[in-house]
Amino acid sequence: MEMINLAFAKMHGYTVEELSGQTIVNIFAPNNHTGSFKHMHIAREKGHHTFESKHVRKDGSIFPVLVDVTAVRDAKGQLSRLVINVQDITERKEAEAALLKSEENLREAQKITKTGSWDWNILTNELLWSDEIYKIFGLKPGEFDASYNDFLNVVHPEDRELVTSAVGESLNRLKPYDVEHRIVRPDGAERIVHEQGTIFSDEEGKPIRMVGTVHDVTEQIMNRRERQKLAMAVEQASDWILITDKEGRIEYTNNAVEEITGYTKEELLGQTPRVFKSGKHDKVFYKELWDTILAGRTYRNILTNRHKDGSFFEIYHGISPLKDTHGNITHFVATSKDITQQKALEEKLNYLAYYDVLTGLPNRILFMDRLSQVISRTERRERKVAVVCLDIDRFRLINDSYGYEIGDTALKEIGKRFSQAVHEGDTVARFGADEYGIILSNMTHSEDVVRLVDNLMRKARKPIRVNGLELILTLSVGISLFPDDDQEITALVRNADIAMSKAKGTGMNNYQFFQSDMNIRAAEFVLLDRHLRQALKNNEFVLHYQPYFHAQTGAIAGMEVLLRWDSEDLGLVMPARFIPILEDTGMIIEVGQWIFRAICAQIKSWQRQGLSVVPVAFNLSAAQFRQKNLVDMISETIKTSAVDPRYLTLEITESTFMQDLIYTGLILEKLKSLGLRLAIDDFGTGYSSLSYLKRFSLDILKIDISFIRDIATSPDDKVIVSAITSLAHSLNLKTIAEGVETEAQLNILRSVGCDLIQGFYFSRPLPAADAGNILPKKTT
Repeated sequence: MEMINLAFAKMHGYTVEELSGQTIVNIFAPNNHTGSFKHMHIAREKGHHTFESKHVRKDGSIFPVLVDVTAVRDAKGQLSRLVINVQDITERKEAEAALLKSEENLREAQKITKTGSWDWNILTNELLWSDEIYKIFGLKPGEFDASYNDFLNVVHPEDRELVTSAVGESLNRLKPYDVEHRIVRPDGAERIVHEQGTIFSDEEGKPIRMVGTVHDVTEQIMNRRERQKLAMAVEQASDWILITDKEGRIEYTNNAVEEITGYTKEELLGQTPRVFKSGKHDKVFYKELWDTILAGRTYRNILTNRHKDGSFFEIYHGISPLKDTHGNITHFVATSKDITQQKALEEKLNYLAYYDVLTGLPNRILFMDRLSQVISRTERRERKVAVVCLDIDRFRLINDSYGYEIGDTALKEIGKRFSQAVHEGDTVARFGADEYGIILSNMTHSEDVVRLVDNLMRKARKPIRVNGLELILTLSVGISLFPDDDQEITALVRNADIAMSKAKGTGMNNYQFFQSDMNIRAAEFVLLDRHLRQALKNNEFVLHYQPYFHAQTGAIAGMEVLLRWDSEDLGLVMPARFIPILEDTGMIIEVGQWIFRAICAQIKSWQRQGLSVVPVAFNLSAAQFRQKNLVDMISETIKTSAVDPRYLTLEITESTFMQDLIYTGLILEKLKSLGLRLAIDDFGTGYSSLSYLKRFSLDILKIDISFIRDIATSPDDKVIVSAITSLAHSLNLKTIAEGVETEAQLNILRSVGCDLIQGFYFSRPLPAADAGNILPKKTT
């Protein structure tokens, strides 16, 4: 260093003489040599350079400096010297550090309070946001160009007019900006913010700048709304809510207190609850009350209080102490409920516990209790008790087809009929859904039970007329006897239920007495299932044909095919035993296809024998009717066998017909287009209406056997059969009466106009060869 001024020397803690002759390196901070030389080199190259650096004083202390270097060259352009001006910037650096610290504190404060700051240059429409505003709005600084218009895009669409109006009023009147509104974050979340701002204007009073804050008040608003909701709930609660101070002076009452006591809030505030004192409770009662609540516990009891008009009322009272953070009692809260309503509710709950709401009949719980009592009495008298379980067949179809209102009406009517049919002292109960239970007490013989059950089934079959519909219901009934079947009530009900299941499994519309061997049916199911899976492969199935005849002439009109199983291991197995298993396991589909192919083959065989073939009917189960390839299978079989489809009649039960009318209509239309005849089996036991019968192209109605069995002795059954026949004829349908076994039945059926007759009176089901023998020879 060649020339040094006094200020430079003092800045570094030296005298001018001490620095003269030293190199510039001596004043560079130890860790700053490389950087300083780099900056010096830049000055040599460019001629001038300014940079910040750090120097070291004589005492070793380091301080920040601003260095300005100018390169001086001679006439030849050679570098002759460097002129260095140094400025101590310690104070500036400290100020910058303080500013950074202040900004950091501001950011932290904004983060804690969820408050951001903004600065809007109105002239340039530039908007500066603090980091916290970006956070509140769910935005990233680098992904958002802050402007007033961009800010409005964040405002909830329904609140934009509110915000623009507030901004406009603030600008026009130069008044503070203050508004609360919603924003919508990019992720769709909504927040509530409170914005405030101050206007700055130029010398002419024109607004040029607005500075303000954004405060996220979502939680505060939500909490405030919750408190308002809670206050409203307390105020409008149906229960009495009353708050007193520690001395018992009333500070708050809700509306229910006024309604229950007759006093207004104004009359009660400042009073004590003694205003309600009835004189019905002694000092011991009130001492227990105060001892309990002053000990910090809740007191509950029934109180008799006095109304403003002098009348008494009872309430269930609860008084709880309120405590401050130190555990000291400050207030008491009393809640009360009108005991009249509670008693009514208890009575209702007691009713619901023991009675069925829909029918008003006892439920299963009360049924079991009464059964226990009846058995206790019967044991002393040596009489029988019958436990009867009844289930309405296919009742779900009523609800599915006509709605629950129709179904409920039918359930109530059936319950009423059951109650009218039993003896005084017997119990009729509804177990749930479509299942009922009956206790028949004081029975002497099983025949007494049979007569009563027959009567119940007849009453159930009488048409129920609801909203223009006529419902005919049948029952599956199971019966167990005390003491024959068991002496324990649970076992008796279980046995009756098992017998009822047997009744449903044997075609429904019948009753079954419990038999001890019913418990082994499950084992039989497994046995038959295993053998059935081999029956088709081993050609163990055979078809029998039961003819039906013209009622008036006796000429053969057709045949119904029936499946028989001649098992190699089990012998001849009746259909009632194996058909339900085929249906339960799904094997009925494969077996049904075999049956249809076998029918077509048999028809062709009879034709080759020169016989005059009649239509053959084949019953489709619900599972078969709903198999996806039913129409294709039938069409392909007809085509392959070359059978005239006029000789084929497909029967579906009325319950299957009604399960899904849209699907049923579609399938029946396709089957009809193939040329087959269509029949409804078991007609009269389901819930068809005239409109449904008119909708589909049917040919035959088969009247259910339950109406034929007693037609000679039951006027009701005769009326029903006559009505079905008239209905069929009005729709150009034929009727078949199945199960005809007597001449008396035949004569009645002829008299009511039934078209076709089938039953043992004419012929049992016959093997194919024997059936062919009753077919007339084809005339040429």
